[in-house]
Amino acid sequence: MNRTASIVLLAGILTASAALASSSNPPDFYLNTQGVVSCTACHRGSEPNTGGGSVKIDGLPDQYTPGQKYTVTISIAHPGFHKWGFEAGAMDAEGKMAGAFISDNPTIDLKTSLGVTFVKQSFNGTAASSWTFVWKAPASGQVKFDVQGLAANDSGNSVGDFTYTASKTMTPAATQAD
Repeated sequence: MNRTASIVLLAGILTASAALASSSNPPDFYLNTQGVVSCTACHRGSEPNTGGGSVKIDGLPDQYTPGQKYTVTISIAHPGFHKWGFEAGAMDAEGKMAGAFISDNPTIDLKTSLGVTFVKQSFNGTAASSWTFVWKAPASGQVKFDVQGLAANDSGNSVGDFTYTASKTMTPAATQAD
């Protein structure tokens, strides 16, 4: 085999390996926040929030109580689709982790990168269209909770999938003076 054919073969193997790895768990920071890429970097075929589906964040208040634990549910809907994925993060105004995620659910992975923990579907979580976990609020500061959800058409490639986004900004509840 000549050198050019070897390079083309190696590039194909590496591309296929990357696609398989991402299908079970999205890369960190793929929330389209702070100029970072979104799920549409790999899942092509539509603009975000098109195609008749949606992603929802339930369980978060407008004002959080510092240190309080909140049960959060991420739900994705898209007619006729059977594979799902998501990634969520809670960050402060500087892009640093705000609070903590807690989960022992096997359909969810918690991954930390550059000091930020992300909650995502696990390899076993792609058959679910909703996931529940706990978010422990930080001691202070405004929090932006971002989520990207993916409705995959289960075609074996990333064409024809739909990405949906949602976010919620929260502030700490005012405390009463003693």
